Amino acid sequence: ADHEPSDAVAMRVAPILQMRNSAVLFGEGDSLKSFFATWVSVITRIGKPQAGLIPEPTPGILYLDWETDVDTFWARVNMIAAGLGLPIPEGIYYRPMTQRLVDEMEALSEFTMNHEIGLVIVDSAAPATLEPEKAEQVVPFFASLRKLATTVIVIAHVTKASRGQADYPFGSTMWRNLARSNYQIKADRSHDSSVSISLRMTKSNNSRRLPPLGFRFNFTDDELVVTAAEPMDYPDLAQDVGLTVRIRRLLEDGSLTTKEIQEGVHAMEGENKTALNTISSTLSRGAKTGQFVRIGNEYGNPHQTIIR
Repeated sequence: ADHEPSDAVAMRVAPILQMRNSAVLFGEGDSLKSFFATWVSVITRIGKPQAGLIPEPTPGILYLDWETDVDTFWARVNMIAAGLGLPIPEGIYYRPMTQRLVDEMEALSEFTMNHEIGLVIVDSAAPATLEPEKAEQVVPFFASLRKLATTVIVIAHVTKASRGQADYPFGSTMWRNLARSNYQIKADRSHDSSVSISLRMTKSNNSRRLPPLGFRFNFTDDELVVTAAEPMDYPDLAQDVGLTVRIRRLLEDGSLTTKEIQEGVHAMEGENKTALNTISSTLSRGAKTGQFVRIGNEYGNPHQTIIR
């Protein structure tokens, strides 16, 4: 009763990163996980809202890298800054890593405090723990992150067998249980001039789950411009969008029967098809709550009068 609340529930990057909490960003290789985290780092350092994300600026960003090198990281930051029409901002720090995170905590804690670090990127989970499948390695890893007392993005991978179907990354279930939020990232490379990604929240401890978010990465030789995208517009991303949203997109051109809706939903999906009874119950529930209207044996979107 005597506690005086601070900004503990404030957002470092609204709506995806809560202040002083950890988030795991996981996905297959070549899904732009590191590029996305670097872009988030730059817009957070300068406090410039972009593509639907609203960052709270911080004096310092720290990128802990077990995978590439400083020249690669600099090139990415330079492309992102050029796409924003800005020089590379001060206050973005890079540290090449070779040991486990827990073995570097004394130096990292001191650096984070001295440079007022508001966001730390861990790239990536497996080399940062050495044995990501063992809880006795993952639990101390997250305990160490708590000691940093700052917002953290942990980049992680998935097994080849999961092919994007897992709700948490490769390794111990503690990657899901101890992170405050988890995001699965997927890439659609069906366009030659750009790559689009979806960010699907698979776990949220402190708020409701967000609907999938989309981002389009437009690359040139010298710059990267990131804009908001609609996951529904990309075949490889549409299947992760909620069933109700997918059905409403199908109904934009007019009403359809349940069978026609099923065919349209299945066309958006991979091997795992949504059962007809699930589609039927979603339509019935949506009609009762006003998300759909029913005319005869067809369903349509509210406020649309295109009836065949």
